[in-house]
Amino acid sequence: MAKLFGTDGIRGEANQYPMDGAFVFSVGQALAYVLKNRNPQPRVVIGRDTRISGPMLESALAAGLMSMGAAPVLVGVLPTPGIAFMTTSTHADAGIVISASHNPFQDNGIKVFSGDGFKLSDSDEETIEGLVLHNDLKRNCPSAAHLALPNTRRGRKTVCGLSERHIPRDLSMKGMKLVLDTANGAPQSRARCVQ
Repeated sequence: MAKLFGTDGIRGEANQYPMDGAFVFSVGQALAYVLKNRNPQPRVVIGRDTRISGPMLESALAAGLMSMGAAPVLVGVLPTPGIAFMTTSTHADAGIVISASHNPFQDNGIKVFSGDGFKLSDSDEETIEGLVLHNDLKRNCPSAAHLALPNTRRGRKTVCGLSERHIPRDLSMKGMKLVLDTANGAPQSRARCVQ
C-alpha cells in the first residue's frame, strides 16, 4: 500500500496530490471515521500557519470531518505547539495543524495529533491511509441528520482564554531575549489575544 504519512504527517505541493482539496476532504472523512469508533460526536481542533493554501486546506478538512459527523473547532492561525496544547486542554478528540514547517511556501502539510496532544498512532495512520487509498469512505457516510457543524467563535475565544490564564499578570520579561520564528509562521496571532 502507498504511504501517505511521513515522519511528520502528510506533505506536498499545495493544490497537487496529496495536498489538493478533494484528497484532503477524504483525509478529514477518514479521520472522523476513526475517531467515531471512540466517540460518536468527536471534536477536532484545526489550526494553520500563514501559507496562502492554508484556508483552502482548512475548508476541505473541515468539510470532510463534518460530512462524517465530527465537529471541527477552527482556531485560525496558531503555532503548532498551540494546537497540541488546545487539543488537550479543551479535551478534543484530535488536533490538526495545516503547515509544512520549514518547507518552501508552495508546500503544505497536515499533521494530526491524538487527543493527548501527541502524534497520531501508527495504527490510526494506517487505518486512515487504507480508507482513503481504497476509497472505502462513501459507504460509511452518515445520513444528513448526523452531519456536524464547525465552531469558529469558540476556537478563537478558547485560544485567547487559555493564553490569558497561563501567562501570569505580574510576569516581567525585563532582561530576557526572545527568538521569533517568522518564516510562514503564526506568531502574529498571539498578539491579537494579548493586547
